[in-house]
Amino acid sequence: MSSRELLLACLRGEPTPRPPVICGGGMMSFAIAEAMDACGCYWPEAHHEADAMAKLALATQQASGFDAVAVPFCMTIEAEELGADIHFGSRDVQPRVLAEPMREVRDLAALQSPSEKPGPRRQVTLQAIRLLRERAPEVAVLGATVGPFSLAGQVLEAGLLLRAVRRDPAAVHDLLRRCAPVVADFARSQVEAGADAIVISDPTATGELLGAKAYAEFAGPYLRQAVAAVREAGAPAIVHVCGCPNTILGHLADLEVAAVSVDETASLPRARAALRRQRLMGNISAELLRAGAPEAIAANARRALDMGVDILAPACGVIARTPAAHLRVLAEVAAAPR
Repeated sequence: MSSRELLLACLRGEPTPRPPVICGGGMMSFAIAEAMDACGCYWPEAHHEADAMAKLALATQQASGFDAVAVPFCMTIEAEELGADIHFGSRDVQPRVLAEPMREVRDLAALQSPSEKPGPRRQVTLQAIRLLRERAPEVAVLGATVGPFSLAGQVLEAGLLLRAVRRDPAAVHDLLRRCAPVVADFARSQVEAGADAIVISDPTATGELLGAKAYAEFAGPYLRQAVAAVREAGAPAIVHVCGCPNTILGHLADLEVAAVSVDETASLPRARAALRRQRLMGNISAELLRAGAPEAIAANARRALDMGVDILAPACGVIARTPAAHLRVLAEVAAAPR
């Protein structure tokens, strides 16, 4: 069974000889400095060149022994298309939103239309997916996008968005109706380019920030639109949530997704009990992977599997300075007899 077959079988809920090990891409960036040195492709250039993006993604997968490649390496492509100014970071730092186009929640006129200005980095990502599909047929190719609520928090400062949820809910819905199609279209186009699965990261739509009631009204419905676009395109969706998910586990359990990825703060037994239909993914600390002893990383990974994790993964991506040897520990734990 190839790595690609292994992951897809797991996402379908079928028995597999071992758990897959992946990193989701997008917000959960999967690129390390060692791989940059090995392939000669570096950030920030690799955010803008398809061949460099593909080479770096594949070099990171080969260095880590993970079962998938994943692109892009950031979660700013959609926000840039809507008019956000982006700082593209450095060799060690991911891109981030430098300035949001909106100053208040009703300022929809400040948003660009992606149809008016097609995003060059969207095209770079799609071409990188095509190249990876050709160059790594035995490895799963993951695409990534940001959740609609989190995208809203990138085009309008997140604190303003969260206040508007309480003070001007109708305007928040208007904004989300602008964001959701951008996410759905990008996700769909990645599947069409050859992605085997799409990871949707929604770091602003947390139970801690929104609570169950507001999540059900403002985050869940628009996230379901993105998930539906992935499913209609013929691929499984994985949703990543940040923070403690306890208050929204019921909503996550209702999503038509193949897997739910949780970070290190999640209670794995509680998540496992709630997510009966989905595979559970996570929740290895990114900081532990960067700086922890291999023995501690292995113990953490074994504990996660014992608590019900189906797919081993870094909790919120990989820090660029993480040693490749530390990532290989996860692959070794997954391959060890249990």
